Amino acid sequence: MATFKVSSGLWVFAGTQDRYATEGYGPQLSPEEAIERASKVEDLEGIEIHYPTTVNEKNLSSVKQKLDENNLEVTSINLDLWGSKKWKDGSLTSSEEDTRKEAVEIGKKAIKTAKELDCENIGIWPGQDGFDYPFQADYKELWEREIEGIKKIAKFDENMNIGIEYKPKEPRNYQLISDVGKALLLVKEIDLKNVGAVLDFGHALNSGETPGESVYLLSRANKLFNIHINDNYRDWDDDMVVGSVNIRETLEFLYYLDKVNYDGYIGLDQYPYREDPVEAAELSVKNIQTLTNILEEIDKEELESAQHEQDALRAMRNILSILGG
Repeated sequence: MATFKVSSGLWVFAGTQDRYATEGYGPQLSPEEAIERASKVEDLEGIEIHYPTTVNEKNLSSVKQKLDENNLEVTSINLDLWGSKKWKDGSLTSSEEDTRKEAVEIGKKAIKTAKELDCENIGIWPGQDGFDYPFQADYKELWEREIEGIKKIAKFDENMNIGIEYKPKEPRNYQLISDVGKALLLVKEIDLKNVGAVLDFGHALNSGETPGESVYLLSRANKLFNIHINDNYRDWDDDMVVGSVNIRETLEFLYYLDKVNYDGYIGLDQYPYREDPVEAAELSVKNIQTLTNILEEIDKEELESAQHEQDALRAMRNILSILGG
């Protein structure tokens, strides 16, 4: 069984807010302060950072220094194409050509920043690309703009991995790239070696998927570029502590990551609104380690035999036995 490397989004530690508590549920920290806080999490090896809202040309030097001081690797630079009112009608799919150009330019600048931080991955979650009402959008136009914009970013440096993260809704009622099938269609039509997908465990649940199967599908296409992990109650992207709700699905998720020989980072993407962020992250790391150790006890021959025969009861008994049942 693999020992997974764990990273975290820096946003986990920087302070959280929602539309009900716009001042936040805790202190809003600078990137440097958030890095210092993240460094307190045992066995956390890497950090994902947003560009340009968290790291940019102005603070790059101080952020890099703080990362080096705390022995934290930057595992992904993620584009913030959703957090400003200028993206309200879309970023890469906006009807305004200037807005689309700005989104692409941000992607190119993020690639330059990633190089400065010795990072090989760019994440794009096109959260504002989508629609809210019937007849609002020309779907052909939206897809063509999305593909064109991502291609322009990816071709800027074909040695940089570009991972597209899908999600069914929020902030749009319908996001354009809303499930694993659409993500696979997107990367197939883009047809560039350096463009793949980011699989978020919680987003897969929200899309009605079995996350373990989503791992297999993306791996089958050689497009599993990055992993985000958390938990939720399936009807909303709650970004809770890993394994707090769907423990069997989380176990199968890790099982398939090992089975497909995934060797990248597993990134914590959670929002501890009311919890201590360091403690919440530490518990997630501990849960990943504990579930990974539990998987070592699986009778793989028996499980694979049950799966070959599609015998659900045998498979469940196998898993229940290692969970203490």
